[in-house]
Amino acid sequence: MLRIEPKDISKNLVMIKQTKPKPMIRYVNISDELEKTLKEKLYLVNKFSKGWTTKKFGKILKKLNLKGSIHSLRHSFTTNHYYLNTPAKQIQVWLGHSSIKITMDIYTNLDPRINPKQEKLEIKKLYNNLYYYIE
Repeated sequence: MLRIEPKDISKNLVMIKQTKPKPMIRYVNISDELEKTLKEKLYLVNKFSKGWTTKKFGKILKKLNLKGSIHSLRHSFTTNHYYLNTPAKQIQVWLGHSSIKITMDIYTNLDPRINPKQEKLEIKKLYNNLYYYIE
């Protein structure tokens, strides 16, 4: 389980302590807005268990008539960054994988029916819209 403590948040950086598959610490860059939100709402972040979050996310997917799980967001994140030409080694570090093979062979899900250039344009559009609301 991942847990963020108040002392783990500093200027645009969050230290994430991971226990599975092996103990490890990762540092993730965050925006000013997310840092502010985390500091204001941190008690909520730590209050909810993984089971609660998984259940709520599953209900949202069901309402949207979508299949998947909260874990599938890791696969989506990896695939999106692949199409955005993020270096594979950087994606591996973000996900905390011990091997680049895990990142590329398991978490990068490419659909041969999709035109990669079109997919990249769509993902850039998605991220541009997301960052518009975040910043």
